[in-house]
Amino acid sequence: MSRDRFCEIKTKIKYSKPKDKNDHDKAWKVREILNLFKTNIQQFGFFMAALSVDGMMVRFFGRTCLKQYLPCKPDRYGLKLWGLCGANGYLFNMDIYCGKNDTSIGINLASCPLGSRVVVQMINPLLLGISKRKLLDYHLYFDNYFTSPDLIVHLGKYGLRSTGTVRKDRVKVKHTFEKKAPRAVGVTPIKPIKRYSRTAKDRIEIGFPFAFSLYNKFMGGVDLHDFLCKKACPSISSKKWTFKIFSRILQASVTNVLTLWNICNTDKTKHVTTKYLCKEISRVYLSNSKLGDFQSHQYETRTRAVCNYKECRQRTSRFCIDCDKYYCLHCFPLLHQAK
Repeated sequence: MSRDRFCEIKTKIKYSKPKDKNDHDKAWKVREILNLFKTNIQQFGFFMAALSVDGMMVRFFGRTCLKQYLPCKPDRYGLKLWGLCGANGYLFNMDIYCGKNDTSIGINLASCPLGSRVVVQMINPLLLGISKRKLLDYHLYFDNYFTSPDLIVHLGKYGLRSTGTVRKDRVKVKHTFEKKAPRAVGVTPIKPIKRYSRTAKDRIEIGFPFAFSLYNKFMGGVDLHDFLCKKACPSISSKKWTFKIFSRILQASVTNVLTLWNICNTDKTKHVTTKYLCKEISRVYLSNSKLGDFQSHQYETRTRAVCNYKECRQRTSRFCIDCDKYYCLHCFPLLHQAK
């Protein structure tokens, strides 16, 4: 379709109704479609044992009270999202950051730190949908933004194991190491790994705590999901933050499909890329639409223009309404025939 036709359709897309307005929720305009998306991705349950909670950024330079500035992120300006993902990047839960005093998370958690509230909100569908005995099979990972002793104890009461790095100002008992202390200093180093040694000028094996190894292995699920979503990011700019969230939901859906496809195909030679999957999805939708049935295309007479078929420079007044292009009397039946 033409650019003007696409812009006309995009301006008429609505993601909420006036009755959905909520003064206590800054993201009420996309809340319904976001809840629908979360219901669809959680309908098969949490089928991965290693889960991680982290933040994501959606690049956005428009005007909205939800816009954040994070100088340490690749996308410094944009909309901040919370995500719960598996180790392979499959998204199980997602929400929009609406400020540290956001009441939509839950009134009972208003007195808790923001990081603890986010983790409890993200993992709440798992805590409510699975028995305490089955929760022992899961393990949750998060970084020092979320970690606090109270959160670890709270999750432990439900039977959910968790691991995270912690900041110095959040623990009472601090363990310090000398700056020039050799590597492999820690508690029970039982897993050997290779690291570069300045004295030996080569990679040598050292003891490494097994908890650190598991954390490095399973913590990057949200970052992997964010990376794959950016590969499916459209080159369409918009000044409306609601369209950005809608686009991110589509990107997350494609990423989840890609993850499931690669999980089911154990043969790595059959793994597909994000670009290939997006092309296949577009091809299926186009073949099912009116554009796939070339015999049904209609035309009308308009102001004369140049034919749009390859190097044909003949002027014509025959305009195809469905293709949104000019075709001369010779090229029109050549292109609009049954496959």
